[in-house]
Amino acid sequence: LDFLVPAIIGMTVLFGCVFGMGEIVAGERERGELARLFMTPTSVATVLGGKIISKLVQETGRGIILIVAAIILFGIIINGSMLLTIFLIILGALCFIGFGIMISARVSSQEDFMQSVMPITMPMMFVSGVFYPIETMPWIFQKIAYILPLTYVNDALRAVMLKGVGIGAIWVDVVVLIGFTALFFALGVTQFNRDI
Repeated sequence: LDFLVPAIIGMTVLFGCVFGMGEIVAGERERGELARLFMTPTSVATVLGGKIISKLVQETGRGIILIVAAIILFGIIINGSMLLTIFLIILGALCFIGFGIMISARVSSQEDFMQSVMPITMPMMFVSGVFYPIETMPWIFQKIAYILPLTYVNDALRAVMLKGVGIGAIWVDVVVLIGFTALFFALGVTQFNRDI
């Protein structure tokens, strides 16, 4: 259970952020709500910024609730800093929100979004070490795991929550997640098409 809880939190944030952004962007675009928003005197950055912040707050809150539930219901002990744990949840949420924006930027419906995102998110859930250690998987899956952002979220959360390490021990995970976040947002924002 100690092994599972950090990764379950990371996986929950992943699905909440990615599918939430699909509903917020692709779903509203399909229903015509996004077009009506863009008819108002607001910029694309303002509209997207508002949606990103609201989803970030929602998913960070969800992650904190899961941690509290794990402590109360299952007796999980957080050996590291709670603030660092929350920081990692926020960073992971930002990364996955960026991924959701990148995918939804150029699709016109939720169905298109789901068809684009499912082939990535479902394998990510099983290859990123959520349910069993990456070291026990075949070598090809181990290589794939390290090109997926959820792997780094899981690794960092486990290190802080279970081993009690500080930021110095997980700086590689943090830097990689910041890199993924910057890449996803850059691709998502630059490719965003308000006229689809």
